[in-house]
Amino acid sequence: WPIATIVLACLGFVSILIGFLVLRVRSNNKQRTSGDDHSQMEWDDTELNITVNPLDETKVE
Repeated sequence: WPIATIVLACLGFVSILIGFLVLRVRSNNKQRTSGDDHSQMEWDDTELNITVNPLDETKVE
């Protein structure tokens, strides 16, 4: 009996994880289809910065 109980508990846990995964995939698909197709292709340049490494040696000629 203890082995059957452990197997059933593991199968129940795995089935709960699979159900949760299916719900997440379905909710992500619904959110993607509701958005505009062009909004994902446009660049967001508001946070674009150029970073210079202060430890990098530059050659001055």
